[in-house]
Amino acid sequence: MTVAASHSMPHPLPRRIANGGRAALFVASALGWLVLAGTRWAAPLRRAGLGALLRATGTEVVVHGCPAAPPRGTLLVANHISWLDIVILARVTDAAFVAKHEVARWPLLGALARRAGCVFVARDRRAYARQQAHALHDALASGRNVILFAEGTTGPGDRLLPFRSSLFPDQQAFPVQPLAITYQRRDGTPLSPEHRRRIAWLDDDALLPHLAHLLRAGACRAEVRFGEPFMAQDRKEAAARCWGEVAGRLVR
Repeated sequence: MTVAASHSMPHPLPRRIANGGRAALFVASALGWLVLAGTRWAAPLRRAGLGALLRATGTEVVVHGCPAAPPRGTLLVANHISWLDIVILARVTDAAFVAKHEVARWPLLGALARRAGCVFVARDRRAYARQQAHALHDALASGRNVILFAEGTTGPGDRLLPFRSSLFPDQQAFPVQPLAITYQRRDGTPLSPEHRRRIAWLDDDALLPHLAHLLRAGACRAEVRFGEPFMAQDRKEAAARCWGEVAGRLVR
């Protein structure tokens, strides 16, 4: 027992230093982006800032395919695991989001979400689904791509929850593109249940403790897989087809 303890002694200090460095980089990147976002360098700073946030969390991003190009706004339909999804997809797609109104009050990340063009809706109201559908309709009509997390909540990442057709826009026909986001170890092997839980943002997880757990979890790889865009004729068709395509792209 004494030998095992002596061998383990050097490890905690470097790990604490690494965690502290990632946390400092995360906060510095977020603050720098907020201060400079209104300047003429806003667009390149946005990408650089999001990249720095991902480096701070130890997240490597691998992309398969690409989002639909303007001028017509496309609804990008994704699964949802963590608030980290928003940072990753904002960096990859330059799309807007529809998010619950609580996000606007998050420390740092709420301000970043506003800068990224999030549309905030109140999910605790009875008219939430209708409100989100109208917000999506208006954002798409402006010509910008919009990301919809169609499960309506976050999941653990090991399975796909049903897609809620009521959250889709109420247009008769609209362009849709499914995408799947998954997390693995850097070498592509599956995460341990503990590591997966530190990435997943579930139930009543508080943001800052979850961020601290994520920084301690260590490096991971996020893979974003885009499907082919298609024209949906109604909400139920879009939800069913997107669910099938996203489920087929998840890494088990």
